[in-house]
Amino acid sequence: MSISTVHDDLRLIDIGELATITGLSRATLWRHHETGMIPPGRKIGRAVRWRLSDIRGWIDQGCPRCDAGAAELEVSDA
Repeated sequence: MSISTVHDDLRLIDIGELATITGLSRATLWRHHETGMIPPGRKIGRAVRWRLSDIRGWIDQGCPRCDAGAAELEVSDA
């Protein structure tokens, strides 16, 4: 594993960079954050940051719901 790969795994991004990566507006991302539609952010003081590796993995998986109730919602719809 190279140093740049380790750096990317540990790198934290803010809402602006998350908006650039996803193509979603900041308001939409905050709404998705509150409803568990995106990976949970980490609170650092008053700021919220996301691990870049979590976001890349989430996108690679097709952007599934990330909240604990997502599995229950999917099962109850069947």
